[in-house]
Amino acid sequence: MAHILIEENFRHIDGLDMEALIAAFRDQGIDAEPTQRQTIHKGTRWELVLHWLGNRAEKVVTGAAVVRIRGR
Repeated sequence: MAHILIEENFRHIDGLDMEALIAAFRDQGIDAEPTQRQTIHKGTRWELVLHWLGNRAEKVVTGAAVVRIRGR
């Protein structure tokens, strides 16, 4: 079961980008899966939307991993 879901955004995230994000989270020990876009974003800025699944402890661990992934 996934720890997080990554919203698809075909305007800014292609299939290769999604695979790279999933692999980067996997390297941190976090299971990630793509999900359909659920939020509406206006404007041209790139935004990564993650949905945390599980309890608060997982959010803390995953939050730290996101900071490490950002450097990639």
